[in-house]
Amino acid sequence: MCYINETLLPGERLVHRTRPHPVVFLQPAFLWLTGTALSLAIARFWSFELGLLAAAGVLAASLPLFSRHLSCEYGLTNKRFFIKAGWPRRQTLETTLGKVGVITVNQGLAGMLLDYGDVTVMVAGGGKDVLAKVHSPLEFRSKVFEQMLSESEAGAPCPGKV
Repeated sequence: MCYINETLLPGERLVHRTRPHPVVFLQPAFLWLTGTALSLAIARFWSFELGLLAAAGVLAASLPLFSRHLSCEYGLTNKRFFIKAGWPRRQTLETTLGKVGVITVNQGLAGMLLDYGDVTVMVAGGGKDVLAKVHSPLEFRSKVFEQMLSESEAGAPCPGKV
């Protein structure tokens, strides 16, 4: 079960959940491919044991990069905004929607073409949180704003009543 589902409060419902875009796999895949080629070359021209050791080193170096995608979770409920990252050490951030201020989306050309980007959330008190390489960042930002508007409309007094 995901972290967000485990921490829902009574009356709270999950509105949107996303993870980093699969583009985060490019760096570890490149590291793995070049490392494998290097390991094969070492095993062929020098020593099989040394090549095996190099392959193990490449695998150990790329595992944390692969785990980033699996351990990061960004979520939105009707009351809060969540960021959960890390394994085996977990770091979480939970902010009520009332404290969310400015949300910016930064996308390069590749990000626009592949639909990923960095989302920066400014919260009351000057805090800033960056969600790196979020899948569908514009949709995520829109969902946050929709929830902020619906929360403010729900809490607003009825017109004509005092």
